[in-house]
Amino acid sequence: MSKLLILGVTHTAQSPRLLYRQVFKLAQRCPHVHCVYVGRSSFGDSEESHELLPVIRPRGKTNVKLKGRRWWSTFRLGLQTRPEWVQASDVRELALGLVICVITRARLIYDAHEDYFNQPYEYSGKTLRGWIKGVNFRVQEILLVRFASAVFCTDEYLFNLYRRKMFGAEKVHLLRNFTNVDFVDERASAPDPAKPLRLVYIGGVNRFRGVIECAEFVDRFNSEEGHKVLTLDIYSHKNELIRELSARGLIRHRRHLRPPMMLKRLSEYHVGICLWQNLEKFKRNLPMKNFDYMAVGLPVITSDFENLRRQTGAAGCCISPDSYEAFRQAIEGLRNPVRWSQMSESAIESTRQRFDLDDEIKNYLNVFQC
Repeated sequence: MSKLLILGVTHTAQSPRLLYRQVFKLAQRCPHVHCVYVGRSSFGDSEESHELLPVIRPRGKTNVKLKGRRWWSTFRLGLQTRPEWVQASDVRELALGLVICVITRARLIYDAHEDYFNQPYEYSGKTLRGWIKGVNFRVQEILLVRFASAVFCTDEYLFNLYRRKMFGAEKVHLLRNFTNVDFVDERASAPDPAKPLRLVYIGGVNRFRGVIECAEFVDRFNSEEGHKVLTLDIYSHKNELIRELSARGLIRHRRHLRPPMMLKRLSEYHVGICLWQNLEKFKRNLPMKNFDYMAVGLPVITSDFENLRRQTGAAGCCISPDSYEAFRQAIEGLRNPVRWSQMSESAIESTRQRFDLDDEIKNYLNVFQC
């Protein structure tokens, strides 16, 4: 039995659902590979390990800083697993993963999810401090990515980035966040015009991800209608923004669920929401949430960016994330059961024809000689 050590102490610390599709496909196709996850949390609905992905929790504070006691604890636990492969999903995990690989003679995999120059720079408001942090991350990647046996990228921008000579990557592949349709047992049903339209958002919440704007749009729409026509449920980890929006009565907060349970829950809604704000990183990413919405037949209301227009196709409405009028028009269209059903069918068809995880994940499985 070979072991894959997955480091989840930074990027996937709050939401290991990013790894779920990989872990299950490994279990199906590569039974000789045993996965171990070193991180702070499980898959959201339980603090217990999942049978396919045992969780080992390092000591140290629960945050995204990998240093001091937390670094040492993660390092020690990593050595104890005696892995054949080590997977890092964040630039902050690369150095630690490489050290573990050198000592255990394991091979390093980089599962790249973000542009670690632009993210801290844009999230800081394009400050000098954010730029310095981004440059620091980029230098680390240039120095360390070349030691990875394979790099997997969740969008085309990252794929083209890591293929540049300055990174020296041995192999670079696309591994977009397509949904594992093996978990899709139910699909969404058309809304009843006499009942509220149920909107849903899943994933992280901050001031850039459009949750605040969407919640206020929903509240304004209901006020103009004179009664509750729309509801908005948010599935995420709780933070100050979630507490504030909940206290104002603008959203109903729910805990993350494991992907099979989350997909089943999504089928109870009518519209998936992803109104990312106008940042360059969001004009490149392919949000996992939209793939999940579409897999169960949920029409999507998402930002009018080129990458999201390509992703959504005829399965939803791409609107300006700051425009209430555009939001209102999209909602009016989706309240029509015929229009809703057309978009729902397009979502299912796109998942079948364009977002095939079995084809997408072949290069990842080949790393383990499956």
